[in-house]
Amino acid sequence: MSFELFSMWHTLDEFDVSEKRVFWRVDFNVPLGRDGEVGQFEDWRMAAALPTLDELLRRGARVIVASHLGEPDAPDPRWSLAPVARHLAKLTGRRVAFTGEITGPEVASAARALEPGGILMLENVRFAPGEAANDPRFAEALAALAQQYVSDAFGTAHRDHASLTRVAGLMPAAAGELMVAEVTQLTDFLERPRRPAVVVFGGAKAEAKLPALARLLPVVDQMLVGGVLANTLRARRGLSVGSSPVAKDAFDALGELDQYAEKILLPVDGQVAVPGSSGTAGRTVTLEAIQAGEAIYDIGPETARRYGDVLAHAGSVLWNGPVGVIEEASYGLGTKRIAQAIDPERTAAVVGGGDTVTFLKRENLLGRFRHVSTGGGAMLEFFAGNHLPVLEALGYYS
Repeated sequence: MSFELFSMWHTLDEFDVSEKRVFWRVDFNVPLGRDGEVGQFEDWRMAAALPTLDELLRRGARVIVASHLGEPDAPDPRWSLAPVARHLAKLTGRRVAFTGEITGPEVASAARALEPGGILMLENVRFAPGEAANDPRFAEALAALAQQYVSDAFGTAHRDHASLTRVAGLMPAAAGELMVAEVTQLTDFLERPRRPAVVVFGGAKAEAKLPALARLLPVVDQMLVGGVLANTLRARRGLSVGSSPVAKDAFDALGELDQYAEKILLPVDGQVAVPGSSGTAGRTVTLEAIQAGEAIYDIGPETARRYGDVLAHAGSVLWNGPVGVIEEASYGLGTKRIAQAIDPERTAAVVGGGDTVTFLKRENLLGRFRHVSTGGGAMLEFFAGNHLPVLEALGYYS
């Protein structure tokens, strides 16, 4: 994938959006709290897209906002975008009209009635079966609402759904400011990283990271691992992991990466506990001393120190996935220490993955990163070299 291709798609700067109805597809798939509202630490995907909205409104566009929430296959009030519309109004200080529908006469009338600088949010597009099915008639109904299409939905760029791809082919389409930033920052790391270049991979989805791992290892100088990927690498080398989860199906694929073994730094100690003993902090041990009935829940202080030394001198960092089970309060220290080791003045750091980013926002550590990616799975697919349907629809690969 060459960066030069980036100049062949259209960006918002090329569009005259004044008084035009603009279909703005975003990824506002944000967790809702127990009160049914968007939480203060969960709105970072929304905040990341605001520069595009600000620009559209400044230039007098009539903005029709489309997103999904969750994975419903039919209308379900638990997955309504009504609270997201309310939160968008709070973030922007503007009125956000909400249709409660996706298409139909009332939606069409509301779209036509929008004034320049107005905002209309559609209901969850996944309430319509035609969305995930990429149905042409559903796409045509969406396209009839607007005159131009702008996408900032990088978080779902690996999905081939009607509002993400087919609608983009039915009217002039452009990448929004967030989409441009995503592709620019990720391409910079892949093609011209500052040295030393370091990757941090953690989390529970080890196998999903393998294609990106294979493409990144030849490029980077060092890789720091935690989570299930670290367990799997240790287990494959015959090292102790106790009863920690291991992706045994990944052993063969990891064998193809043995030539880069010297680049991969594994944990040497950790916070371990008996699975099911929630609420306790476990114990800190060298991983050779882990017992058969214990599992690794976080990296230990010596591993954090070693990883921190690498990160403190890094020129660029790419991070996806926490190094501990951050859902439990006792096991977030390793992830926190990794973030604290990054020097924002020295290091061009990029972080992605919903759980990781939400944790870092809660800990007030997002300011240490040059770019916060709204795509976890999409980011991994991008680094794996796979063509993303949304980028395809926007002409990125043309």
